[in-house]
Amino acid sequence: ATNTARIAQITGTGDIIGNVNVQRHTPGGYTGWALLGTPISSTLTYQAWDDDIPISCSSCPDGSAGGFKSIYWYDETAVGSYSSSAGYMPITAITNPILPNRGYWVYLGNGQTTTTPIVIDVSGPVRKFSNSIPLTKTNTGSPGDDGWNLIHNPYPSPIKWSSLRNGNTNVDNAIYGYNADLNGGKGASVSYVNGISSPAVGAGGIGDTIPMCQGFQVHCSNTTTLTALESYKVAGNPVFLKMNQNTTVPTNQQLLRLCLKGPSNFLDETVLYIQPGATDNFDAEYDAIKLTGQNPNAPLISLQNGVDEFQINGVSPITSTFSMPVKTKTGYNGTYTITLANFNSFPSGACITLYDTYNGSTTNLKTTNYVFALNSSETGARFVLNITINPLDISAAIAQPNCIDPTNGRISVVGNSAGPWNYFWKDVNGTLIKSALNKTTSDTLNNLSGGVYSVEINTVGQCDNKDSTFEIATVDLVTAQFTSADTSYVEDGGLVVFNNSSTNSVGNTWNFGDGLGTSSDVNPSYNYLSAGIFTVSLITTSNSGCTDTAYKSVVVISNIVTSLNHQKLPESLIIKTLGDNEFLLQGIYDKEVTLGFKLYDALGKLLMNYGNFNSNHIHLNINLNQYHTGIYFLSITGTGSDYTIKLPVSR
Repeated sequence: ATNTARIAQITGTGDIIGNVNVQRHTPGGYTGWALLGTPISSTLTYQAWDDDIPISCSSCPDGSAGGFKSIYWYDETAVGSYSSSAGYMPITAITNPILPNRGYWVYLGNGQTTTTPIVIDVSGPVRKFSNSIPLTKTNTGSPGDDGWNLIHNPYPSPIKWSSLRNGNTNVDNAIYGYNADLNGGKGASVSYVNGISSPAVGAGGIGDTIPMCQGFQVHCSNTTTLTALESYKVAGNPVFLKMNQNTTVPTNQQLLRLCLKGPSNFLDETVLYIQPGATDNFDAEYDAIKLTGQNPNAPLISLQNGVDEFQINGVSPITSTFSMPVKTKTGYNGTYTITLANFNSFPSGACITLYDTYNGSTTNLKTTNYVFALNSSETGARFVLNITINPLDISAAIAQPNCIDPTNGRISVVGNSAGPWNYFWKDVNGTLIKSALNKTTSDTLNNLSGGVYSVEINTVGQCDNKDSTFEIATVDLVTAQFTSADTSYVEDGGLVVFNNSSTNSVGNTWNFGDGLGTSSDVNPSYNYLSAGIFTVSLITTSNSGCTDTAYKSVVVISNIVTSLNHQKLPESLIIKTLGDNEFLLQGIYDKEVTLGFKLYDALGKLLMNYGNFNSNHIHLNINLNQYHTGIYFLSITGTGSDYTIKLPVSR
């Protein structure tokens, strides 16, 4: 197997009964310590793991290498530092219990220094429904060392830490894990708090989603209980915490990673991030303490404020200067390098420097790594991290797009300092869309059709910054259009129904063309009182105030015209449209017939008397080019029945 399955949320009357064989895939890498637990509700023994990994103790079947013990659990009640060996209870026999809710330090691997992937399997009834995880806080006189609990994900599925904590203020917001592959295989603690991971998820760190069987440490300020629920399960297949730290993961969070690199691929980090409401001191909601790993000689770097050493430290937005000591230590003497990562998420104008108290040197970490000699005798905070972000006043001008040119929005900005300036334009997603560097004049973002944009400006070399957001209104263009019957009859009340098919319309103004009728309805009906040709107009308005107008002619016919018997042509006659408002009436009869032809307008006025035709061959050319747009009527008499046909004129 190369992945790990899960049991999704059990809902309603669903249930899982009986023993389940649960397998946890762990990747290969360095052999070393891991934090482990099981999702089995019944008590197991270390024998459940012994068939998958070597287990070392004096009485264990696999033997003991020089008295080495390969499994420990943490006793919160022990007196002393949380990192002291007095708090770690070793395996004494392979039959020692694996208790629910208890996480274990397990030396994981099938080789002396490296391991291939391992599948750890356990069997029994799985934990389900609601589960309580007790946390203890034993007062031994050392608040920073009391209240540490090693627990694990209780379910056969990934879960969310933010759901499990559920705002419990008796529990710090941070979780802590361990990854043996970090720090060149010497291992290192990892932490997650308030959306920040160190290292980043994908580079060996842990996040809000806790893998199945993953053990982790939490700190509580008072004895309390965490309650796990089925709804806290999440989809996905997060990797068990064992991955090397060879990747820099991009981020949009405003943070910087201060990294310590050394010989033998040593690599450790500490994170500073911006969090409104945070302080420089330890904040249980925003910070994670720096925990040492299982190798006391492994190099580490931490931000330090008084007695607090941070792996992750949230601080309030920096509006002037910020300073904090930085501690580095190692058990391996050599040449080390301090580098800065992810600092592009910080304000672009920020000056970020490192001061070495040993030699008085200051290094611009944005452009230069700091190389120095570090030896095991150093225990204090040798360095100071300095960040300067001075406010920058700017001037801005915004031109909103309009109905005539809906893509002509424009934002212009310029710094109010002496310049020159760097400009960085971003869209609403924080994606860089334009930059202008070392510019002595204003900069402009053109051709905007709507949206939210931000610009970050700094004066070159002046440690200042201004981040401003602007909104360009979206212009909604409107298209007016409607349909209706072409003709209405006075004897039927002159009723015309109008169907509005306009787009983006929020307002409608109708004029029915007779000098009397108007409406603001969407689909109005109107009764004309007299015959005539009426030009109907519809003015539509959009949310942006844009307007459009549509026109249509409606013919209302008087009784004079409606007295003409409007019927279809007899089969002997056909009417052809020649174009340009010209028509041809043709017909062939078996014998000679007498037909009369007269042309009327919509008001019933006689316009043309074409006379009588006495023939068995009818050929009448009708040219209406001289007449206005509208409907005209050709009356045909003399065939035993009278006929009227409509002839439209358009321009």
